[in-house]
Amino acid sequence: MADLLPPVELEFSAAGAPVVIIAETVVSSPTQLLRTAPALADPRWAFAYAQMVNHVVQGDDFELIIKPDEFREKYMERYNAEDPDEEVGPGTIRLHNFGIPDFAAIHQPMKNSDELIFFVENVFMGIPYRVTMTEGSAPDYQPVAMVK
Repeated sequence: MADLLPPVELEFSAAGAPVVIIAETVVSSPTQLLRTAPALADPRWAFAYAQMVNHVVQGDDFELIIKPDEFREKYMERYNAEDPDEEVGPGTIRLHNFGIPDFAAIHQPMKNSDELIFFVENVFMGIPYRVTMTEGSAPDYQPVAMVK
């Protein structure tokens, strides 16, 4: 059946570059994903497509936000645990440095016509990014709007 995905593995090459193995084909760019697995164009596969795009572009640096409510709870728990009055030195990463994201804007991966839209968390900083990608182009990672 053409609407089923072949076996997929998120891996790293011997040189350390993130790759996706679809069936037995090694894919190293987001534009190759649809050519290798055309079923990814179906909105039913938005989650899998987002996971593969994010992995091949960012490796382990960004994590797909699967459950927006759980992300909000985790973010606010960490944010509220910080002392907002603490003096910090250069290079210290705190959520108070960024603010509170517009959680209402964050949703599960989805396809809108030929555009893939999903949200990820920058693993190092802990802040969310909105990712958009039109079929055949590179994904665009933009931080979610923050309120101080």
